Amino acid sequence: MLKKEAKELQVLETREALDVTSPDRGRRASTVVLHHAAVFVENLDRSASFYADVLGLEVTDRAHLPAIGIEQVFLSAGHKHADLVLARRLNGSVAPPDKRELFHLAFELPREQPFEEFLERVSREGVSVVAGPMERPARFDGSGSRTAAYLRDPDGYLLEVTQEH
Repeated sequence: MLKKEAKELQVLETREALDVTSPDRGRRASTVVLHHAAVFVENLDRSASFYADVLGLEVTDRAHLPAIGIEQVFLSAGHKHADLVLARRLNGSVAPPDKRELFHLAFELPREQPFEEFLERVSREGVSVVAGPMERPARFDGSGSRTAAYLRDPDGYLLEVTQEH
């Protein structure tokens, strides 16, 4: 199963690379940038601990919003107040893992942190690597290089951890 999933990831990443025009090939400048990603989780505390303890994000805030039926935890990767928002429906409903629509979330590991040490720490936390580590081009034009590995969070979301060299 892991080999099949790794192969599917390679195919999808190749398709993404082919479908996107590189900025140095005439793509116009974007008028927006990604502000944050938000995902529904089953257990806010468990998921917040995973992202804080395993990936090193910082919990910056919590919100309880009964008017819209959710509670949230905000996490920062050091860029802004909320790079990632975890949400839980107050009625407890959550889509089963096979019905979730998110492909993956990607996080960049700083160059000064050895990739293998990160993977060893993740393993000590009981998180298994689904695919990788593998070497990839860093940019769509094939230049540069990066190492990537894929793992799953407690809710089954696929996470990519990547590091440019």
